[in-house]
Amino acid sequence: MSCEDTDAAVARQTGTIAREAELLTDFSLEMTGKDVPGLSQARATIPPGTRINITFLGGEDLAMRVAAAAAVKEHGFTPVPHISARRIGSRAALEEFLSALQARVTHADTTADLQRRGADVERAVLSRAVKWHSEDRVIRHGKHTIVFA
Repeated sequence: MSCEDTDAAVARQTGTIAREAELLTDFSLEMTGKDVPGLSQARATIPPGTRINITFLGGEDLAMRVAAAAAVKEHGFTPVPHISARRIGSRAALEEFLSALQARVTHADTTADLQRRGADVERAVLSRAVKWHSEDRVIRHGKHTIVFA
């Protein structure tokens, strides 16, 4: 291989690397509450400030969701909670969940703090749901649940 051929091959490879790097200058990652241990293992390879979308699965409770957001923040990343409308039972449940994420989550909070706070919020939501059910404010209509708040 001649020197010119080598230079051309290096230029092509450099161009390919530059295009690939350009594609990766802005990206986000996705995880669930169950992925916190994996996040801890991978954190050294993830740039600080990376947006990490937190998808909430049906089998996860509020404490697990808040703990995942806290872990993302503790590792120096930006948590982006993905809230699925079909999983929010009422406006009150949404408001309580958002308040658990916003007002109570700080960099000083530990995972245990956030799990405890999440459990407190979940208890309050459940208590409200049971109260509304006992007052006949919750009805089933086909596949839907209607709550008169």
